[in-house]
Amino acid sequence: MASTLSRDVFCLDLRNFGDSPHNPRLDYPALAADVERFIDEENFARKPILVGHSMGAKTAMAVALRRPELLEMVVSVDNAPVAGLGGGSFSKYVNQLRLSVEKYQYTNIKDVDAKLAEVEPSVPVRQFLLTNLNRGRKDDKITSKVPLDVIGEAIIKGNIASWPFDPSVTRWTGPALFIRGTQSNYVPDDVLPDIGRYFPDFEVRDVDAGHWLISEKPEEFMGVLMDWIERRED
Repeated sequence: MASTLSRDVFCLDLRNFGDSPHNPRLDYPALAADVERFIDEENFARKPILVGHSMGAKTAMAVALRRPELLEMVVSVDNAPVAGLGGGSFSKYVNQLRLSVEKYQYTNIKDVDAKLAEVEPSVPVRQFLLTNLNRGRKDDKITSKVPLDVIGEAIIKGNIASWPFDPSVTRWTGPALFIRGTQSNYVPDDVLPDIGRYFPDFEVRDVDAGHWLISEKPEEFMGVLMDWIERRED
């Protein structure tokens, strides 16, 4: 993307994920505030395009609604500005990972994979989930890079599935793209009116994949994204 579009690309780890700091608060206002601070501190020469997948998609949408002056465009990948859709498997993932690293204290990543296989049959999805773990040396106990307790609590409280915004109060009138997986239940047709209330200048593009469409169909995803950006910037 960086070479094709001739621009810098920044890949951010949200709080409690990747290499970012851990914090007991995990909700969309806090996640959005983190991204807003990053944009403010970078002081970009041109307004950035914000792209997010799943929880990152809701974070990107939240930034657009909270600080519309910060962005040029916003892209939501397989999520919508509504509460409660999709995500039913995430609590199961967290539970299986916590059992693996806290109760059973596995030293072999294959054992963790087997535990995840009890709730997730897809090998690519399990491989993605396993990237959240520190494998260590041989016979070392596997540990989690991310605070599973904080993430699990946020899921149970409904913070991850929530959408704490009101279209009568705030909306984004700039260009918005919604890329959805046709085999996913996160962005069904009946939520398109909800999208329009928050993002009146929106387009929807479909990719023949599930919720993890970036991993499943990376070339198709990139083609859809870059085609839209180049067309909207012309």
